[in-house]
Amino acid sequence: MFKKLLAATLAVACCHSAYATDVISALNARQGEITALSDDLWNLAELGYLETQSSALLQDTMRAQGFAIEQNIADIPTAFTATYGSGKPVIAILGEFDALPGISQDAVPYPKPIEGKNTAQACGHNLFGAASSGAAIAIKQYLESNGGQGTIRFYGTPAE
Repeated sequence: MFKKLLAATLAVACCHSAYATDVISALNARQGEITALSDDLWNLAELGYLETQSSALLQDTMRAQGFAIEQNIADIPTAFTATYGSGKPVIAILGEFDALPGISQDAVPYPKPIEGKNTAQACGHNLFGAASSGAAIAIKQYLESNGGQGTIRFYGTPAE
């Protein structure tokens, strides 16, 4: 469903279905990396405004892909932007990564609390942060490979 929604959104935004197909192909090629990033964010499970490791992990991921990082957005230490390119269109993508308090859950499809752990990813923000960063990177790769112009801006949004 996510892939279909993304493809439809990109096709409408760019009036070109080949664009969406190329971006989906780039996402598919990075599927293992995106999943590993999601798993890492799941395991960190840091509370809002305290997600220093999660924020750093996403920043490092984006920086390694050539994005310029701006930290401490709105005086929030874990908020950041990752920007690539210049000009129009400007494509903004949000990514969350905070966890919730009072929850403990192993990565299994049934209730299984983790002894001694009291935070977890109950709203899928690990998925949101990883998939959104993957989408931003895939669009960047498309622009590079097709000589396209535009700005991709990934907003690392802590604490919802």
